[in-house]
Amino acid sequence: MARNIKRDRKAISPVISTIIIVAIAIAIAIAVAYWMVGITGAYVKVEKLEMTTCYATANTTHYTVYITVKDTGSTDVTLDKLFLNAKPYDTFTGVSIEGSWNSPVTPGTARSFKVYLPYNSAPFTPGTSLDISLVSVTGREYPKMLTLP
Repeated sequence: MARNIKRDRKAISPVISTIIIVAIAIAIAIAVAYWMVGITGAYVKVEKLEMTTCYATANTTHYTVYITVKDTGSTDVTLDKLFLNAKPYDTFTGVSIEGSWNSPVTPGTARSFKVYLPYNSAPFTPGTSLDISLVSVTGREYPKMLTLP
């Protein structure tokens, strides 16, 4: 009597095979998603600037505001405007900047500069808040608030 070979073989149940196929499809989809994020991340440039230092000192003639910015993004940042209390800095009499504040800051580097303000002259009086906003050439605003000593 000849045995039927097909009947003696054991196979995977249809439910188990469906679960395996779905798991493989999900794993492939996740791998493709990570690959696509990697590709787009290489072409997308992010502008991000942080004010790591911002404080003021005073003497009898002027305030000195020390500002250090660091580019933590993936593209160069060039500052275009400096606002003090929502007004351009050059609209105030006696305000000046020392340092190359508006040259490009490359990713991972920092730049320091000083802003000189007249002492005890409105609106720069002791104890008042000073809203400093740096604006890049792309229009992004980087604000910081400090109190004058």
